[in-house]
Amino acid sequence: MDIRHAEVFLTLARIRHFGRTANILNMTQPNVSRLIHQLEDEFGTTLFKRCHRDVTLTPAGEAFLPYAEAVLTQLQKGKEAVVNASLTTRTIKIGITRSPLVRHYLAQRMKIVARRFPQATFVIKTDETIPIHRGVQEGNIDFGI
Repeated sequence: MDIRHAEVFLTLARIRHFGRTANILNMTQPNVSRLIHQLEDEFGTTLFKRCHRDVTLTPAGEAFLPYAEAVLTQLQKGKEAVVNASLTTRTIKIGITRSPLVRHYLAQRMKIVARRFPQATFVIKTDETIPIHRGVQEGNIDFGI
């Protein structure tokens, strides 16, 4: 079992439809079915009761559900920790246009971002749209507004 199996399991448990689960996960319906069958083969039991177009969890699926949720929650927390660690120790370059609306928007958001990443340094460059876009493409600006 890998993370993708847990993700498909959890999404199918919530959505209760193979086709919609496939759409949400940008997969094909046969791939969703294959991953669920692999998971069921690994556990040696069915996790879902399939009835016409409705899908519900079996008792085994209900038992596995909190563990799949915990795994994916912990993985997300790990990803956030890595992002936060990298952001708190670097300079973030922001390119903005001269628009008063953009400045107002950025001022409001920067207060929130600065509180969340107190060790990060922010450099704001004001310019026209095309130079900002070019700066983002060339990696001289992290993001532009």
